Amino acid sequence: MKQISIVGRIAKNAEIKEFSNNKFVSFSVAVDDGFGDKKKTIWFECEYYNTNVCDHIRGGDPIAVSGEFKVRDYNDKTYFKVKANALKLLGSKKRELNRYAEGDNLSDKNEEKIDQDMDDEIPF
Repeated sequence: MKQISIVGRIAKNAEIKEFSNNKFVSFSVAVDDGFGDKKKTIWFECEYYNTNVCDHIRGGDPIAVSGEFKVRDYNDKTYFKVKANALKLLGSKKRELNRYAEGDNLSDKNEEKIDQDMDDEIPF
């Protein structure tokens, strides 16, 4: 098994797809490689089997993804596919997504409000 961890930006909003009666969330992550003139973008096609997170994976947001990956070549292009087993939204919505990814249904809104109020008091 080949494991990979990537940090990049979500290309566009996630979509729910179905294959053989299994639903999963599909999204792409762009990761920059190199600097200056030699900078290029590597694209990773990701799928995650917890559809509760679909509405929180928005284009442009930073994300960390880890899971098993595969490489395939098609028409002289290389494609990387990641079957994610963990993900973490690194933007402003990270608390909500991480709780969904852990299986919480966000039923306790008071706890989330307290967490947000505490962040407002941090001086930096």
